[in-house]
This record gives sequence, structure tokens and C-alpha cells, in this order.
Amino acid sequence: MQENQTNETGQGSEEKYSYTYRALTPSERREAEGILREYEPESGVESDFEKLNRLERRVRIVAEIVGLTLGVAGILVFGGGMSACLLNPDNVGLFAIGCILGGAGAALCALAYPIYRYTLKKRKEKYGDEIRRLCKKVLGKEEQTTD
Repeated sequence: MQENQTNETGQGSEEKYSYTYRALTPSERREAEGILREYEPESGVESDFEKLNRLERRVRIVAEIVGLTLGVAGILVFGGGMSACLLNPDNVGLFAIGCILGGAGAALCALAYPIYRYTLKKRKEKYGDEIRRLCKKVLGKEEQTTD
């Protein structure tokens, strides 16, 4: 588009206007839609599949936290005992304390997995009925009751 305009001195000038349009590529469109989903307000309605995922995470995360906490604590206690043993091997009292701490740390590490399994089992018992019901509903296998 061209326009002729007159400036203050009375001389004419030519100005050009150009516009270029470029459509988004499919990958750019997907990325933009993903960003949009992150910033949209959450709907108050939770789908059955989302609820199923939330319950499954709730079952597993508590057991994982308990197991990992015990394992890490056991490793730290074991390391403290090992350090006490190696710090001054001539000091019998410190060596004995180190052996006791090392044994306690090893016991904690050994108990971490069984306690994880026990906690997971108890959580599955607590949430199992609801998870099974939601799985059947999501999979379309919910039993139809007729009266």
C-alpha cells in the first residue's frame, strides 16, 4: 500500500507498508496449547481417571516416603558409626560406639524395604475398594444393576 503525504515543508514523501504473515508450525501450536493449559483455571470437576491417578499416587507416595526416609536415615547412622570406628581406632570406647551405631544403621537399612512393603500393603487395603471401583468405571466394566 502506498500513500503520498505532504510533510510540513510541503515536500511529498512516499511511505511503504508491508505485512508478512507466518502460520505456526504444528509443534509450535502444540507447545502454545500446552502453555495455555497450564495457565487456565482448573475446573472444579475431577474426572474419574484423574481421581484414579490421584488415589494411586496417594497409595504409593506415602510408602515410598517411609521407605526412603528409613533407608537414608540408616545410611547416615551407619556412616556415623563407620566414621567413629575409623576416627581413632585406639580408643576402645569410641570404637564400641561406632560398632553399635554401624549395626543400628545397617538394621535400619535392612528394615527399610520390609517396612515399605508393609506400608504399601496397608495403603492398598485402605484405598483398594475405591481404586477397583474407579478402574471398572473408567474401563467401562462397571456392573449394571437392574431392579
